[in-house]
Amino acid sequence: MEVDTGRKPVPRLWATSDVCIFLEDRQAAIEYAKDQLVKAQERQKRFYVRDRTNTTFNIIDFVYVRAKLLNKDFRTPYYDITKDPTKNKLFLDGSFPIAKRIGTNSYKLVLPATLRLHDVFNVDQLKLSLGYPPEFFGRPVRRAAPVLFDDQGYRIYVIAALLKKRRHRGHIQYLVKWADLPDSENS
Repeated sequence: MEVDTGRKPVPRLWATSDVCIFLEDRQAAIEYAKDQLVKAQERQKRFYVRDRTNTTFNIIDFVYVRAKLLNKDFRTPYYDITKDPTKNKLFLDGSFPIAKRIGTNSYKLVLPATLRLHDVFNVDQLKLSLGYPPEFFGRPVRRAAPVLFDDQGYRIYVIAALLKKRRHRGHIQYLVKWADLPDSENS
């Protein structure tokens, strides 16, 4: 081989020992990587389970639902969604009674027909309504006037009276008294 290629041949004993050392190093690296993956999985599980609670509700309970999921249309006077889309939006809305439990993490609620929504929600989207303290039982509950909705589900505002009319920057503006709102909501 030395005459043919100009290199001295590698003794067989050295070649096998280098291969063995390489294989041992490679096996040690693979074992180290497996151990680190197991440790990483344990850390991820510990941090995931740390904030997770096993939430269950009874059929007789009332719950609040995240308002984003109800997709309510906030069409009120002086509300411009282009300026701030999160302005005046509620975080939770309700309270709605639970109809039945579906699976381990979902509940079916009794929703008003005007919402036209799917009535099954995940536990993460619900919050238990604690109800009224005992000292409030027997007190009259103020009820708002009934709210009307059209066929598309938009709220209908009924005008009780036109209070004033003015021209401002070339446009006619009216001061309106709404039928189902207090005088402070005149617009």
